Amino acid sequence: MNQSTMNTNKIKAVTSQRLRRDPIHRQLYQILREPIMSGVYGSGTKLPTEAELTKIYNVSRVTVRRALQELASEGLIEGRKSQGTFVRNGANIRAKHRYLFVHDNASPVTYPYIQLLLQGIQSKAQNLEFRLEMLATSAGEKRSTTESKVSDFIESGDFDGIIALSGYLTQQEVRLLEKHNIPLVFIGHAYNAITTGAKTITVECDSRRGLFLILEHLFKTGRKNIGYIGKPVSEFEPHRELICQIFREAGLQFPLECYEPCDYGINPATPACRRLLQKHPHLDTILCLDDLQAVGALQYLRSIGKNIPQEIAIAGGGNFLEEHSNFDITTVDHRVREQGVMAAICLEDLIAGKNVEKHIWVEPLLIKRKTA
Repeated sequence: MNQSTMNTNKIKAVTSQRLRRDPIHRQLYQILREPIMSGVYGSGTKLPTEAELTKIYNVSRVTVRRALQELASEGLIEGRKSQGTFVRNGANIRAKHRYLFVHDNASPVTYPYIQLLLQGIQSKAQNLEFRLEMLATSAGEKRSTTESKVSDFIESGDFDGIIALSGYLTQQEVRLLEKHNIPLVFIGHAYNAITTGAKTITVECDSRRGLFLILEHLFKTGRKNIGYIGKPVSEFEPHRELICQIFREAGLQFPLECYEPCDYGINPATPACRRLLQKHPHLDTILCLDDLQAVGALQYLRSIGKNIPQEIAIAGGGNFLEEHSNFDITTVDHRVREQGVMAAICLEDLIAGKNVEKHIWVEPLLIKRKTA
């Protein structure tokens, strides 16, 4: 039996050619990758030729080449002139872990929360040697039946780990991850609790602590009549309950009608601020869910001639605008980048089999600027 035949038999012995919904070249890529990662194909092992792979798996030459290109881009194989394709030395050790990032289908450009998270996650790519792939989707409980990509990816078992925004995986998908023994890191607070297994953890900024920080600052400056611009109508109720509870714990009466639902972004906050002041003209402070809404509220207040912060103060959340903004909005830094960094580190530790705390808290920071 020649070496090529032996190698082909090894592949067939350790891989399953189950039908997947992935593109054909991705299926072949996974079939070839598995014996490399498991060590069946050790460093320096020669792979079958393109022609042999075409015949073995009954696929086109183009499909074979695309699969091999993906293996090469991952640093697993290399071509040697006039000799063939070989597993790279140390490929079984140096192969990059592959992460799937499941996030909101809002654009990272228009909503900086996703952008900042990605910056944090990707900052670890070089040191931790992982490859990140992104999947935008709707919240798990609101996902339409046509949005089946998440379950498809999980069913493929094609990822070493997943980072997901809280609420963007269903209970069924979490169970599927546990079945495949794939570690999962959630980022952010989830209102609907999901039962999780040993390899699922949460990274979250202590938003409750952040709101206490800014309320304490406002109290010290004599502010007591506070309105809140919050989440969209479709998801505001559990958040409003949380905000009201925190206000009560801080010793402040906060009527339910002082919470004004608002879509994300700058523009929706302008009419939201107008509605809030029409109902409560004596407010001396408007708190906003995030800095973008704070910009929209600030623009409206300036348009009606309000002096900021003498007549009415403004505060946001997230520190999305950072120090480069001309708006000088007082905010709570939720340290979004740091959450992304921590999520990547924790996921790598889970993949390595290390013990990781089930809930990682990131401490918020109060950023005092001119608007409050």
